Amino acid sequence: MTHDELLQAINDKLAYYTNNNFGASGFAVALRSIVKLHKPLSGWEDGVEVENHHCSCDEWDEYDAGYPCETIQAIEKELQ
Repeated sequence: MTHDELLQAINDKLAYYTNNNFGASGFAVALRSIVKLHKPLSGWEDGVEVENHHCSCDEWDEYDAGYPCETIQAIEKELQ
C-alpha cells in the first residue's frame, strides 16, 4: 500500500465514523497524524537515487529501516 493509499484508507474510516454519527474518532485522527509524519523519502543507493528508499522517521537513513518502516507496517496490518 502506498503512503497516499494508506492516508486514503484512514480518511475513509474517518468519513465512515462521521457519516454514521459516531463523530470523528480521536484515535483515527491521531493515526492519520502519525502516518503523515512517516513519509517515504528518496535516497541514494550505489550512486543511484531510489524513490521511497527510507522513512522520514529515519531522515538520514542511519538505521537502514527502509520504507515502509515498522510503524507503517503495523498500521497497514491492522487496517486490513
